[in-house]
Amino acid sequence: MTSLAHPCIEWDGAINSYGYGVTRLVVGQNSVMAHRVAYCVENHLDLSDIKGLIVRHKCDNRPCVQPSHLELGTTQDNANDMVSRGRSLTGASHHNSVLTEEEVLEIRKRYIKRCKTNGQVALGKTFGVSTTTVWNIINRNIWRHI
Repeated sequence: MTSLAHPCIEWDGAINSYGYGVTRLVVGQNSVMAHRVAYCVENHLDLSDIKGLIVRHKCDNRPCVQPSHLELGTTQDNANDMVSRGRSLTGASHHNSVLTEEEVLEIRKRYIKRCKTNGQVALGKTFGVSTTTVWNIINRNIWRHI
């Protein structure tokens, strides 16, 4: 995480289920994330000016509305931030993971193309995953970090 000159200012209003501050600008209007409003106020923009863009937190603190901690970017920029700051779940730490790193390495070691005993189908059954998962492991579409 980058060292920031100013401390976070945490939103003291409503917080959504993802931990972001939310507000309603007009009664009856859908809620808007508070950090988006803070960014727009600081930069003399209307919310419509940043439509389709992400207001990212340099501080990784979701309720923060400190303008100097906020920057505009794309969804890809936000995903890159997550990876570069070590906040993305990979491998066995991912909540949907069925396999361990050792099992993934074993699949790669055992795999033999079009083999009845060590092909995609057989390895999928042995390790309790789909043939697509085995294919993605072998081709390093998933579990790339090992």
